[in-house]
Amino acid sequence: MPNRASNALTAGQQATLDLLRVLAGVLAGAWLPFVISHSSIGHDQVLSLAVDMAFLVLAGASTAFAFRGRLTWRRWLRLARDLAIALPLWTMFNVESTPHWWLWACKLLALLYLVRLASLLSRIDALPPSAARLLLLAVVMPLCVWWAATGWLVLGGDSGTTDPRLRLVRAIYWAIATLATVGYGDIVAHTIPQMLYACCIMVSGVAFFGYILSNIATLMLRLDAAKQHQEEMRDRVEYFMHYHTVPPALRQRVRAYFKYLWSSRHGYDDVEVFESLPRNLRADLALHLHRDLLAKVPVLKDASPEVIRDLVITLRPMVCVPGDIVCHKGAPGDEMYFIVHGEVEVVDEHDSVLARLHDGDFFGEMALLTDNPRNATARTASFCDLYVLGRESFKQVAVRHPVFHSSIDEKARNRLSTATLPSVL
Repeated sequence: MPNRASNALTAGQQATLDLLRVLAGVLAGAWLPFVISHSSIGHDQVLSLAVDMAFLVLAGASTAFAFRGRLTWRRWLRLARDLAIALPLWTMFNVESTPHWWLWACKLLALLYLVRLASLLSRIDALPPSAARLLLLAVVMPLCVWWAATGWLVLGGDSGTTDPRLRLVRAIYWAIATLATVGYGDIVAHTIPQMLYACCIMVSGVAFFGYILSNIATLMLRLDAAKQHQEEMRDRVEYFMHYHTVPPALRQRVRAYFKYLWSSRHGYDDVEVFESLPRNLRADLALHLHRDLLAKVPVLKDASPEVIRDLVITLRPMVCVPGDIVCHKGAPGDEMYFIVHGEVEVVDEHDSVLARLHDGDFFGEMALLTDNPRNATARTASFCDLYVLGRESFKQVAVRHPVFHSSIDEKARNRLSTATLPSVL
């Protein structure tokens, strides 16, 4: 007997299936009102056959996975629904030129697929949550306008126009103007059903467009929240510098720092992001970001994955503007640095450049092993994103791993006599 649990859908298969179902739902939402109002706007039999085949492909794909996993009564109901949507009733029963809209009635069940649209958009990794909500509104809003327009046609709205295409466009125009409650009075209701329908659309429009506009305003505010926060921070700093009469040159450096911070990371704070995560997720994320940086350090070459995992979580981000002194010659060495972006110059006491370090390079690792002072100065030549590993954090990790602790003691003794700049920096 086959193992049904092993036949469960993968994440990719489920996403594909949901996409096909959502397309079937959108097709139903767009096509069925058109069919129902065919007597007013005309009908194309060839197009109906094509749509019937599209339902067969989109909704029929669901049946291909119907028997995967454990079958329950809910799954049997979903299978029956998918089959009802997929059956090409028009192709099988309608051979006349005059369409019968009741052949499409079972396709209304495809509208239930639209509830999957929100979950489908949320699974797209590259799509921000705010953009996903905007896309959801971009699908739902046109459907609501289309339904209102076709309902107006069914009730004989704007019957004085003989051109079917013009009637359809005028109905859409009426639906938008009425839903937005800004109707201009050029297309008006004449019969009691039309008046009642227009009243319902206007009342619905107040709630519908109020909801739409409030959501769009909220989403746009969220998209701009980071920039607004950054501007508020800059304003506070500007007032502070003005109050304390900070020299113009220093003011320009502070302004350049904020400008770089926004252009490089749009105001987000690494520390804040990491602190919002539990420790295990924080370690996994840090390991993904910084594994390659630590792998280049000779003293960490033979470190176990557990040691690397404990070390990456202690790394601290640091942003420097051009001309910043990262460490001075003769100062105690208590940190090492990894360059993520930017350029760092190693200079001597005469300001002569001894080495230039770029993205992916590191310096100052001997500070983790010895108490010797720095033998050169490190100065940033551009805006730099650095990560800092402190000696105390390094020692705490080493103490938790005795084998690693004994190995770095031996490496420290060996490298003192052979290290060159910038390794002993």
